[in-house]
Order: sequence, then structure tokens, then C-alpha cells
Amino acid sequence: MALDRTRAYALKPCYSQAALQLVHLRPADPLPELSPTAERPWVAQAWLEGRRFCSYGIYVDGQPRAHTAYPVNYTLDGHSCVFYAETPHHGVAAWAHTLAASLRLTGQMACDFIEAPDGRIYAIECNPRATAGAYLVAQTDALAKVIAGKPGTAVVASPPVPRQIGAGMALYAWRRCQRARHNRLAFLRALLTTRDVVFDWADPVPFLTQPLALLSLWRVARRRRLGLPGAFLYD
Repeated sequence: MALDRTRAYALKPCYSQAALQLVHLRPADPLPELSPTAERPWVAQAWLEGRRFCSYGIYVDGQPRAHTAYPVNYTLDGHSCVFYAETPHHGVAAWAHTLAASLRLTGQMACDFIEAPDGRIYAIECNPRATAGAYLVAQTDALAKVIAGKPGTAVVASPPVPRQIGAGMALYAWRRCQRARHNRLAFLRALLTTRDVVFDWADPVPFLTQPLALLSLWRVARRRRLGLPGAFLYD
């Protein structure tokens, strides 16, 4: 099926992470040289502008036991979110719950969405695994019971406290904030007042040894010729 070259598209492998191989194909751009195979197919999606949201949920027989949604505000590379603040969104939750119910899903499901300027919600990706949204629903002891499949258990808690990947915010999101001319005071307030996902007063060692982990990732990035964000996801 030929593409309508009057429109813009997002080209990416069907199985990918964090838009690492995403190609933004504009109407005037030449077609890129891609090599899809039966084992590694690619998909062409209409390029949509709007506000981005992510959702994460745990389901048992299609029924939600835990769910959260958050906007993509601060990122490493324009795609990988490093700041997580729950923002309830009826459209996002309804879409995710409807899909889970239709599949009678038991397990974890995370979806990415774009909210168009007219308010419509478009799902652009779905991942059958844990994602960063788990940082938000993990702020209660009930989560372990949900994952263990305890009957009747559900995560019901007050709005979770925002979380951030501090190193990502400081090293990458700040530069993107500068280029995009976001509200810099809001960014600094988020950076300085939001708890890191790794930090714990009872066990601060993992947080304090993060520079060693970053050094290891930097070596992977150099060896594999990846950017540092890509090294985080390399497996």
C-alpha cells in the first residue's frame, strides 16, 4: 500500500523502545532506505501533533487493579520521559480499560497516547510490560499484592507524589527545556523539589553510586555507537 505523500508519517519498527529508530517522514522528504522483514516489520503511522500522555495499568481478567496516567513533559531525547506526575485523564483511562477488557488481559499494560488539539485521544503504542508508570502506582504496599495476584486486591491510594530520574532531568531535560523555551522556573522547581526514583533515606547507596552506573552506560554508548539515552535501553 502506497503512502499518501501529502501527509507526514512516523515510521518505526513494530517492536521498538523509546522511539530510538523513529523516522519523521515529512511530505517533502525522500523515502528513507529501510529494511523491514517478516520477523522485524515496520509500521507507518500518521504524524499527529498534540499533548502526549502515557498510561500504566495492571489488570486481572480485563479488570483494572492499578492504573495511572501522566503527561510527557520533560524528556531525555524528546521521547523518553524522566519526570512523572500523575494527571488523571478520563479518555486515556477509558481507552486502556476498554482494550484490556476486550482482551480479558491479565498482566501489565502500558500505552502511549497523543491528545489532539480537538481533544480526541489517539493511541500510538502499547507495551505488555512494566514501564516508568510503575513508579507512581508503587507508592502503596497493595501493588505487591496485585502483582502476586491476591484476589480482590486493588491499588486505591491518594494521588501519588511525583517522581523524577534526577540524572536525566539534570543532564538532558534541562538542555531540551532551554531549546524549547519552556518555563524554566517551573523546570527548576520540579528538579529541586521532586523526589528521585532511586533515592531512599533508608538506603542511599544506590542513589550515591549512580555516577558509576552512568560511566558504565557511557562506555556501552561509545562501544555500540549509541547516544547515552540509547545505552539505557540497550539489551
